[in-house]
Amino acid sequence: ILNVSNCDEDGGEYSLAQSAWWARHLNKPELLGYHHKMLRPWQDTHQLFFDVEFFWHQEVDQEVVFPDVSGLKHFQEIDWVSYKAGDMWLWLCAGWNGGGHHNQDQGHIILGFGNERFLCDPGYGQTSNQFHNTISIGGPTCPGATCPIIQLEKVHQGFYACVDLQPGFPYKAKYCKRHIIVSE
Repeated sequence: ILNVSNCDEDGGEYSLAQSAWWARHLNKPELLGYHHKMLRPWQDTHQLFFDVEFFWHQEVDQEVVFPDVSGLKHFQEIDWVSYKAGDMWLWLCAGWNGGGHHNQDQGHIILGFGNERFLCDPGYGQTSNQFHNTISIGGPTCPGATCPIIQLEKVHQGFYACVDLQPGFPYKAKYCKRHIIVSE
């Protein structure tokens, strides 16, 4: 339900407009927590359609729970990592380059502090790794490549991760790894 990749610094679509519907039908009120934490001022009409659609999905007095999203979490099904410490948060994208909008963005980092994003995902349309903050060797990664996280460990007040990007460049690189170290 959380939309980390298809937002820019001007957008407010931090969750799907249907998150209230899903929260109700799955009996998971925590799906609404992040959306409510990121509500915009009423004067902001940017992306008005999103707010109107969300309004119709949420019921009056629908329960909202704010989930604990702090620390290091590895979503192994998609091979993404999230990390949150205080107001600083980060997403590391690895795994398969298919999915919802089929971006070739393995090794890509989305970094923010509070509601501000400093390293953004360009969202739909900008599919090549050349539009993301990841490694590019002579062009985009190979379509359908799977670039796994091969090492992930907590280190003193942070974490270390290594993504094997070589499968994305099978004819261009013998070795290609992206190392990420986050320390508070």
